[in-house]
Amino acid sequence: MAITNVALAADIQVNITGIEKPDGFIRVALFPESKEEQFPQPVDVKQLATEAKTVGVSVVFKDISTGTYAISVVHDKNNNSKMDTFLGIPQEPYGNSGKYTS
Repeated sequence: MAITNVALAADIQVNITGIEKPDGFIRVALFPESKEEQFPQPVDVKQLATEAKTVGVSVVFKDISTGTYAISVVHDKNNNSKMDTFLGIPQEPYGNSGKYTS
């Protein structure tokens, strides 16, 4: 008798549109449900960045295990690798998804 474990994985493509100015980078974080308590502070989650373009951008997270995820996007206009805030209010465009199953 043979027993095997099969880990299912797929790529997740994230398309971002509505970018007003091609300044800085678009930073995208993928949060598995197991890291829900860390949202929106990415620790041990997958992160990608790409140059901002007014035509929109796409990023692809490769070989992602089947599960439930949330996505966070920040337009890091000044490329300082963080979301700038003033009195806790975001000063750079951002967006968060709901959860979905890959």
